Amino acid sequence: GCGHLTWEWQPEWMIRGPAHPLLIAALYRLLELLGLDAPAAVAAAPRLAQCLLAALGDVFTHDLAARSFGPEPARWVLFCQL
Repeated sequence: GCGHLTWEWQPEWMIRGPAHPLLIAALYRLLELLGLDAPAAVAAAPRLAQCLLAALGDVFTHDLAARSFGPEPARWVLFCQL
């Protein structure tokens, strides 16, 4: 590719991985294959994907807290996380 490789992608630091950009790229490709790659859809797709990932994280955090501490503390864990 072209451009400058920022410090967080340098091999000695590498605090970022390729999973999230690849997820977004796959989503763009899917939109293209389905013929749904209008500018509004391209702009909204990563936001919706990130929203779903965040919601899944909330659900799994609540489930883990419920299994570890019970249903009442799990509500507080979810409340504090949100």
